[in-house]
Amino acid sequence: IELEQSQWSKSLAHADQALALDPNDMHSLRSRYEALTELGDKVGADAALTTLATMDRTPEVAKLLYNVGAQAGNAKEVDVARARFNEALAIDPNLHQAHSALAELAIKEKKYPEAVAELDKAIAVAPRNFKAYERKIEVLKVMGDKAGAEAAEKALTALKAGG
Repeated sequence: IELEQSQWSKSLAHADQALALDPNDMHSLRSRYEALTELGDKVGADAALTTLATMDRTPEVAKLLYNVGAQAGNAKEVDVARARFNEALAIDPNLHQAHSALAELAIKEKKYPEAVAELDKAIAVAPRNFKAYERKIEVLKVMGDKAGAEAAEKALTALKAGG
């Protein structure tokens, strides 16, 4: 209730009290993370998220880690972004968005083979991910892999045609 009413300090105190009684209380772990985030305590929120991710290995937490990674990437915190994407994938290897995000980081760093590998993983878990195919084609062209780009274009055309 405190979270809904934006009473972040009070919510944090209640979460800490609950965690003192039961350190495995997932609801309190999540409440603690959310309160610290809203209070602007980046270091505390980061530690709380790490604790939460260690204890709660659900796809929901994987998506949360992905979202935090995306925010870090937007803030040019590449190492934090990469770490959170990898944590997300450790929980949910089928989170194609995290594979695509890792590919984008690799592209920015001109690590094209690494980017292609991540795009292949994104395509493997989401075969109709046209954007991943298109990005892979672009990267293969930059790498000078004409045959690979043509093969990927052919596969994308077939996929778009319903194949």
